[in-house]
Amino acid sequence: MQFRLLGNLEIESGDGRIVPLAPKLRTILSLLLTLNNQTVPVSRLIDELWPDEPPTTVVATIQTYVYQLRKILESRKFAKEKVPSLVTETSGYRLNVLPESIDSHVFERCFREGRLAFEAGDFERSARALHAGLSLWRSSAFADVTMGPRLEAYATQLEEARLQAIELRVDAKTELGQHQEVVRELKALTIAHPLHEGFQAKLMLALYRLGRRHESLDTYARLRTNLVEALGVEPTAATQRLHRALLAADDSVDEFLGTPRASSAAVHVHPAQLPADIPDFTGRTALLARTERLVLDCVDDTATNITVLTGRTGVGKTAFAVRLAHRLKRRFPDGQFYASLTDDNGEPADPRRLLGDFLRSLGFTPEQIPDTLEARSQLFRSWSADRGVLMVLDDALSEREARPLVPGGAHCAVLVSSCQSLPGLSGARVVEVDPLSPNEAVELLGRIVGRRWNDGDLPTLHTIVDKCECLPLALRAIGSRLCAPTHVSLEACAARLVDRHRRLSELRSGDLDLRARLARGRRQLTPATRGCLAPLSRETSTTFTSREAADILRCDTVQAEVALLEASQIRLVLPVGENGDGDMLFRIPDVVRIYFMEESGRGPLPERGGHRGMHVTEGSRSATTSAYWPTRTVGAAT
Repeated sequence: MQFRLLGNLEIESGDGRIVPLAPKLRTILSLLLTLNNQTVPVSRLIDELWPDEPPTTVVATIQTYVYQLRKILESRKFAKEKVPSLVTETSGYRLNVLPESIDSHVFERCFREGRLAFEAGDFERSARALHAGLSLWRSSAFADVTMGPRLEAYATQLEEARLQAIELRVDAKTELGQHQEVVRELKALTIAHPLHEGFQAKLMLALYRLGRRHESLDTYARLRTNLVEALGVEPTAATQRLHRALLAADDSVDEFLGTPRASSAAVHVHPAQLPADIPDFTGRTALLARTERLVLDCVDDTATNITVLTGRTGVGKTAFAVRLAHRLKRRFPDGQFYASLTDDNGEPADPRRLLGDFLRSLGFTPEQIPDTLEARSQLFRSWSADRGVLMVLDDALSEREARPLVPGGAHCAVLVSSCQSLPGLSGARVVEVDPLSPNEAVELLGRIVGRRWNDGDLPTLHTIVDKCECLPLALRAIGSRLCAPTHVSLEACAARLVDRHRRLSELRSGDLDLRARLARGRRQLTPATRGCLAPLSRETSTTFTSREAADILRCDTVQAEVALLEASQIRLVLPVGENGDGDMLFRIPDVVRIYFMEESGRGPLPERGGHRGMHVTEGSRSATTSAYWPTRTVGAAT
């Protein structure tokens, strides 16, 4: 069974018969084929069929259409063939089709093969592959289909790729010396596309090679007349230089005879750079759905949609971003990009290098990629201006690394994960990713270890996840230890975690190292704030106010607030509301307390109770702070 989209929509059976379809069924089948082997939500079918006002019985109507389509695909006409399965799922429908049975897919594959062969200098193979792909076109894509927004976008994309393939095939034939054939083809193309300077310039060059300079000059004259009359503009500087070279008949024409091999570079390439999704991803169902709606409701607005996913170190922001991106990627057909904005040493990645990687993945050659960060950013924004692109920027330390990488189109979306909310990214929406609930943490640990827990295991498990603070990074480190051949028991694991002197060492396995991640955060702090966190970690109770922090640090309350707010920006200190006097309350997570007490060289204290209050004597105040804060004068905190 073959499906044809490059012209009137057709289903061809093995014996060559064409199956007729009603208009609405053509639209539904087209969308299912466009997203073949992917679930198409019912909402998207509704948008495609009724962009303005759907009927009141819209869901039942969709079900009826799908039933009719399934009957056609499973009819006796195709009894001897491998029938594509139309699967009903919770959120929509999925049509499982072999990609090679869809002509648009075959065309795109031939286009890729032709482009790669051209870039490798195999012009004969390039021309052959491009001819095979272009021969599939019978007229315009989806010619007899009533298209909604998604199909219109895909049809436009296919038509643009068709023009690029034609132009590249002309280049390949030119390289093979087939000038007569090239001239015949280009004359037809210049009539069909009178304002397409690329076709006109190639015709000028082909005619010149055949010794028909007068026709070449006539071609330029017609092009200039058409541009001036239709658009009020002159030909581009490159075309004018070619015209002057033809007039002079000098050797500079040879500069134009070398085919610009990157001119048809794969603007049609669709990068798919997302990391693999995590099979044991657990929980956060409501947050995923809410964030997905937040992104999709703002796509196609006037500005690029930016969503910052923020939360504590080890809370699983990257895993959440990747899972969300895989749920969203169908809405961004022009590609998905991924970049880590922090290198292996915890230092900011170079956005200039990352942009170079993006542009190379799109098919730009080294000669086409500018040297400066600003020029690369402008080129990437220009490429993405009218495209639907999804970008995941992971582990951003600041806005500085993320800002140059933001694409330029209103149909694009950016997901940025960071311990900070990145207020400098204008218009960004901030989503807080909290730790898992205790039950979710127990479930995740079971999935990592591959075990079903008994009821008798639950008290010990809840101790473990509590000491891991329900952070997925910590749970994965513990899970890997429980899976180790040495087989650490749950009870032994819990006992080691309860010991605060051992806890951070236990929360490390391979590159899963909570201590190393906390060290990254510490390096982001100013020296003054860095010096404050050790005494605050040692001397404060579960929650405390800035006034109480100032007492410990022997500084002004305002100075204490500045330090606390700076640390809270990267989630090393957490604001938790206000007390009865209207003072803001802060909390230092226990793993952060342990880390900063270790860094101070004084080791962690036993765990304190949950009440708030200060237990400070004059002698217990840390001398560490005196290097950063002046002694507080009496009454300065009031």
